[in-house]
Amino acid sequence: MSYISGSYSPRGRDFDDLLFYAVKSCARTKKSAAYVCRIQVSYVMIDEYQDTITPKYMLAKLLTASHKNLFAVGDEDQSIYGWRGATIDNILNFAKTTRGLSYNSSEQNYRSTQTIPQAASDVVANNQMRKGKTLYSVATKASR
Repeated sequence: MSYISGSYSPRGRDFDDLLFYAVKSCARTKKSAAYVCRIQVSYVMIDEYQDTITPKYMLAKLLTASHKNLFAVGDEDQSIYGWRGATIDNILNFAKTTRGLSYNSSEQNYRSTQTIPQAASDVVANNQMRKGKTLYSVATKASR
């Protein structure tokens, strides 16, 4: 049995297939289940936004098209799933593709002394695809 033919069986779909079929459904006309989803889903939250794949990005945009209530959390310096199809462009271009954006950057480290955030900043400082931020800590003693 091929992957394609197996994916048509009820238990033959993986996560990427589920996203693909959800995007396909949401892209249909007003009379589809997608229209009902857009009305019933008032808020969408995506964690690890730096590692979103295109179908996940498209689904979020489709579900939030009318109400614009999308909350995304991510760190462009922690993008690790490019090998799986994730694109860092989704987080880097978030402000350009999302109108009425409110952007907050969390730069304070609450657990470590300044040594750790400084070392992390030094490691990623030469990354070309990043917004940039200044990590810092006010802790004088590391928490346990």
